[in-house]
Amino acid sequence: MNFKIDIVPPGLKGVLFDLDGTILDSMPWHIKAWQEIFATQGITIEEEFLYLNEGAIESSHLLEAVEQQGLTPEESTIMALLVRQAEHFNKNFARFVTPFPDTLATLERLRDLDLELALITSSTGPVVERVLGKEIRDLFAVIVTGDQVKKGKPHPEPYLTGLNKLGLDPQTALAVENAPAGIRSAKAAGLVCLALSTTLNEFRLRQADAVFASLTELAEQISLGLKYKAEP
Repeated sequence: MNFKIDIVPPGLKGVLFDLDGTILDSMPWHIKAWQEIFATQGITIEEEFLYLNEGAIESSHLLEAVEQQGLTPEESTIMALLVRQAEHFNKNFARFVTPFPDTLATLERLRDLDLELALITSSTGPVVERVLGKEIRDLFAVIVTGDQVKKGKPHPEPYLTGLNKLGLDPQTALAVENAPAGIRSAKAAGLVCLALSTTLNEFRLRQADAVFASLTELAEQISLGLKYKAEP
């Protein structure tokens, strides 16, 4: 555990969550889709690359990674593979995605603490609709998807958009992430960022303000922080 009572902002009103690898145990399936699609072109994409760049995988990043293998595909080829990956995931793997065991209880606990919840994801709206069940989706007051912003993570726009829709200042909210690009996005938006070591180890998440092994631990941190700051 990485408890820091003072990490919870005074007057906390909202928590903004990433999706993949944070509330959904989805990354192994995304990675499988990436690797299978790129393998059709004789390209190997390492798991570590995908985990480290989660939420911010663009054609330029992929082109650089591919060129390091001595291959020189056109950027248009990479763009086409990006589209095929999303289609492959939706068709063949989305149905296997499940929430982490403590996702629902965590979100309900935070809601019962009178906190507004938002979902900030690089996934598109159709993907979110496909993988996120109604019971969990209805707990979020705001959902910001990758196709709703001009600049994705690590740019702050996704989190700034979520804050604007919630009507909150960054000083009264915090973010929950599991990957470096998401952490940078949240921090650039002025948010305290708590990270989960669900897909990467604590060292890889060192830019976060604190790292937790599970949503349950993270929710306990928030609850204790709110209680501590409410006491005279």
